[in-house]
Amino acid sequence: MNTQLIITGLLTELVEVHGVELRKLPDDVLVELRKISREVMEEFIEGDEMATKIYNSYEAFKQDVIEYHEISEKAFIEMRDLED
Repeated sequence: MNTQLIITGLLTELVEVHGVELRKLPDDVLVELRKISREVMEEFIEGDEMATKIYNSYEAFKQDVIEYHEISEKAFIEMRDLED
């Protein structure tokens, strides 16, 4: 079964059956989390050649995914919200 379908079903159950209220984290919290995450990763890879290589590979892949999402998923979501 598709993982996205499983997650969607579980999310629906949390909201409809268990009354969970979904809320987005505030932007300032997300910015701080990203800052702290970068600091932790920099400390983790410091002086470790293999960890640095893996991290740099991950960052390059992440950038490719971000660029792909700009023309795929993000574009689809924006199009979906347009009025007919």
